Amino acid sequence: MVFSLQLEKIKRNPVTFFLVALIASGTIFCGYLSGNLVKSIAYVIAMWVCSLLIDWYALRNPSGEEIMVKKPGKETFLIALYFLLAFIFLYFRYMAPIKWEDLNVKIKLLLVPILFLFVFPLGLTITLFVLRYKLKDLGIRFSGLLIAIPVIAIIAVTGLLFAPHDFTFSTVYEEEGGLFGLLVEGFIIAGLLEEFWRFIAQTRFAAFLKNKGLGWFIATVLWALMHVPTFYNQGHSITDAFLGALSKIPLGLLWGYMTIRTKSIWPSVLVHGMNMWGLQNV
Repeated sequence: MVFSLQLEKIKRNPVTFFLVALIASGTIFCGYLSGNLVKSIAYVIAMWVCSLLIDWYALRNPSGEEIMVKKPGKETFLIALYFLLAFIFLYFRYMAPIKWEDLNVKIKLLLVPILFLFVFPLGLTITLFVLRYKLKDLGIRFSGLLIAIPVIAIIAVTGLLFAPHDFTFSTVYEEEGGLFGLLVEGFIIAGLLEEFWRFIAQTRFAAFLKNKGLGWFIATVLWALMHVPTFYNQGHSITDAFLGALSKIPLGLLWGYMTIRTKSIWPSVLVHGMNMWGLQNV
């Protein structure tokens, strides 16, 4: 039944299937170039197996009413604008020829509000409350939490089997200064804020384009591109920065798919917060 469901989705949306297949192929090719071919194949297969499991769960636990989008055109425009402003801040912070430390203080003061309003989705949250959305319309629903457990297990086991040297728990634990910092960084800054943005972005793009698949794909690609400046800052190679962003897309697609099928951000927040296996680092 699950296989039939996915085949039916492919038939209904061949463009999205082609784009996802292209990303999967690109990820495997990146793995080949970096000497991680087996790991990259295992990564892509794990994402697909997780999607099958999510579909199996969703068929047995229907998530209820559809997500409402009041003004698809206006809200999609605002999502795109907020993304652009966030990327501008990240560019000046991590990629600009002039180092952040050497920037004029006045420019910094102009840029810092962008961090809180648009990199952190405070501006987006304010906009949605002004439009009088209820919490359940923003993915704040306690549904689908159980599916997070086997998904985490599949990703963890795949990572430990095919890339045990990339297990990042101890590194992240050290960098964040202990368990509290790890929880804040993993579940709030990374998990909650990013998955909230993803949920809003993909539902708005989907409503505007009248295509859930394309909305899901576009939102995930934009989320991945947001990582380009920080990746560039790590190695100062624009090629490596874009390849690093590309390798994150399959995982981002999985997180986005969880929100589509459960109509809640919480399962993907849990999976995102527990993402310390390094499987996507190909």
